[in-house]
Amino acid sequence: MSERTVYTPPPRRLIRLRNRTCAYCGVPFGKTLAHTDEHVIGRNFVPKGSLARVWNLVVYACKRCNDDKCDLENDISVITMIPPLNHASDQLDPLVATEIKRKAPGAISRRTGKPVIKSDENIQLSSQFGGATISMNFVAPPQIDHGRICNLARFHVQGFFYQMTYDWSSRIGLFLSGDFHHWYSAPCSDWGNNKLKWFSEYVFDWLPCLRADGADGYFRIHIRRHKELAMISWALEWNKGMRVVGFVGGTDAIRQVVSSCSVEPSGIIHDQDGERIVFHKHVALDGDQDLLFGWQGFET
Repeated sequence: MSERTVYTPPPRRLIRLRNRTCAYCGVPFGKTLAHTDEHVIGRNFVPKGSLARVWNLVVYACKRCNDDKCDLENDISVITMIPPLNHASDQLDPLVATEIKRKAPGAISRRTGKPVIKSDENIQLSSQFGGATISMNFVAPPQIDHGRICNLARFHVQGFFYQMTYDWSSRIGLFLSGDFHHWYSAPCSDWGNNKLKWFSEYVFDWLPCLRADGADGYFRIHIRRHKELAMISWALEWNKGMRVVGFVGGTDAIRQVVSSCSVEPSGIIHDQDGERIVFHKHVALDGDQDLLFGWQGFET
């Protein structure tokens, strides 16, 4: 792949690989291991009908990887569609509203063990002020554990990386090398926050490798390559409701990049169940300033 080549999928054609190894874990198929058809953009992950007459990537995957990815998609799909608490109902995408009604009752949050629709979280913060204890209650929409976000992102990035590097004669693609680092994620109401802004500006001049906007815009992935370090950046947008970004590369290279970021979302920091939660005023993104998923820097 040349330095300025940007892969973009054909708009209307199904991309099907008949790969000899699992596109996700690399195990070779044979008499003792059968393959399964796997849609990298899960048909049940995006709203029903959004994949009609548009492209998708279909690969062979082992049953274990296929099942693991399907389990991740079950609740993450619905949670990424649920709007922020301050979002007016008449502003909700009609296709997404229909999908929430269809899927939410049967989707179980892996975080709470309850239906997603009943998994709003009540968080109480306490602090001392002048000898008195002051408590504040926050109601948050259903949340996704950091590890599950990272695992699903890894499936998506690996699936497209395998296709980008696929050799049609040997029917084998390459696998991500190094650490897979999920750096940050945010709901649509907060895509203008300073951490995503830093990431967008930092990777903007990296060499663009992949731009894939699928499912009528309900799934987006961009991959860029560092000009000097052996690492890539990746960005995902799920169901127009969540953006997830990160890096793949050596431990030292990732540490070098991440340590150069000194910004933090301002607000109240709370540790709950081993996870660091930051409460801050969300910052909306002006579409004209979207360096992450705009066309700027992706011209071939």
